[in-house]
Amino acid sequence: MLKIILSFIFLINFSAVFAQSNKEISHLEFLGIPITGELDDFVSKVLEKNRGFEVTRKHTNDFRGFTSTELNGGKFWKFNDCSMFVRYNNDVELVTSILVNYKKAQEQDYEDIILSFDKKYGEHDDKNKENGWLKYMWWVENNGRIIVTIAKKYSLISIKYEDFPETCIEAEKEIKKLLYEGYVEDSDL
Repeated sequence: MLKIILSFIFLINFSAVFAQSNKEISHLEFLGIPITGELDDFVSKVLEKNRGFEVTRKHTNDFRGFTSTELNGGKFWKFNDCSMFVRYNNDVELVTSILVNYKKAQEQDYEDIILSFDKKYGEHDDKNKENGWLKYMWWVENNGRIIVTIAKKYSLISIKYEDFPETCIEAEKEIKKLLYEGYVEDSDL
């Protein structure tokens, strides 16, 4: 009975994931560029924005199944000399997230970026670490999320743009895990 109930639940979730893939999917944007597509194409579009970024290295197939391209020396928002990582998910063969780091943040930069993102994306959710020197804020859009991490101790601001389809990938991995563990059989789906 448990197998049947679990099968039914996962069949519904699995169907929702694939039904969504058949619709026109809007993607979260970074610098006006939809976060999707081939890695080299996305990096070329970033470079066309003439913000001073240069490709410094390419990482292939890290331990989480991503390939990424690192860019340095560019401008993001009001910050000069930022580093950026464009992450490509090898499982779905798409760019799925962007990480921008600024390592020379001043006290006022922390408040300015929060106010700017709140104005653009609406009121943020936040969570403070217990030690008080690390703070996370995030904005959730219907097509992705933006996470800002502030580490005052290191004068660091990190901004991560994650396209929504990563959530679909996680759902698919959970289904595969349950298939592997024997809770659900292929024939049940």
